[in-house]
Order: sequence, then C-alpha cells, then structure tokens
Amino acid sequence: MQAVEEATAWLAEKGTGDPIQAISGATPYLRMLGQLVGGWFLARLAIGARSNEDVGDADFRNSKMTVANFYAEQLLPLTRAQLGAVTAGSSDLFAVPEELFST
Repeated sequence: MQAVEEATAWLAEKGTGDPIQAISGATPYLRMLGQLVGGWFLARLAIGARSNEDVGDADFRNSKMTVANFYAEQLLPLTRAQLGAVTAGSSDLFAVPEELFST
C-alpha cells in the first residue's frame, strides 16, 4: 500500500538524521502496519475459502469472504489515515515544557 511505503520512506529519511523523529512516528507506524497485515491475512483467508471447496460448507466459506470484505471496506482504509500521524514529526511532542506536567 502506498501510504505504508510513504511512511517507511519518511521514517528512514528523517529518522536516520534525528532518531527522535523516528520515535515520534513509531506507534502510529506500527498501528498502520498492523492494519495492513490484518488485511493481508484476511485476504489470504478469503482466497483460500473461495478456491478450496473441500474446506467447510458453503456458508462457512461465504462467512470468511464476508469478514474479509468487511475488513477491506471498513478497517483497511484506516491504514492511510495513519500517514499524517507517522509523518507529523516530533515538534508537538516537545512543545509543552516538561515542568508544566508536574503542576
């Protein structure tokens, strides 16, 4: 997915010079990858259910394809939504002085 490629390139470029930049995008990047890999696993499940009539009955196979379709339409698009958080940088993380957290 293009958003993951963009995020990876940004982290590699910015994080090499300033590790804080990479750290600031790490959590949304991992969330992005998790969403993408989840979609990949469900797509493989749907392909297997569609191409292998020896597994379960038709309702079972159809349910696997329905779940994969739901994920692809409802959850996989969130992968792209993480790009802004990955590439936002670290400026906002350090904008509030540390001493304000202790009051």
